[in-house]
Amino acid sequence: STALVCLPDNQQFLANINCSVLLLPCLSHDLCSFAGTLKLLFQVKLPGESASKFLQDRNVYYICKVQRGPRGTRSENAYRAIVPLLKEPEQDLLDTLKAQCDALEKSRIQKLRDQAAKKIVPKKVHIIEPVRLVVPDYPQAYQHSQPLPRDLPPDWPPRLLLLSKLDPP
Repeated sequence: STALVCLPDNQQFLANINCSVLLLPCLSHDLCSFAGTLKLLFQVKLPGESASKFLQDRNVYYICKVQRGPRGTRSENAYRAIVPLLKEPEQDLLDTLKAQCDALEKSRIQKLRDQAAKKIVPKKVHIIEPVRLVVPDYPQAYQHSQPLPRDLPPDWPPRLLLLSKLDPP
């Protein structure tokens, strides 16, 4: 099984699509179909995968250069442009590649946002509302907002009853 790959200067070669993606001579770039559909070979996780997963027998492909952001900057992984290496590419091909470049960049930015959102863990906020407590069988002088005595009885703490939030005594 072979596919025709068109190079600049009207050169062509037949690519064996039964080999691994790693053995394709255009691996440093990407391929797009005649209609402009990118094959995204530069994103292949396992370079040993068969090229037949990405390329179809007897189809024509163009080599495209994927332009990224400047190295060493925050945008070095950004997709800037995808340019077919042809002398005079059709405008439809250029438009299709631009749309795919825009989609790749949008997806990359969304992935970065999702990763950033996972890193931000919201702090749990505990709101403590004032309540009125009644301590049964305890002197009335220590009910409500009185400070507790330092010499507490041995059976402390007694059973506490929550009457309601901010009910008047």
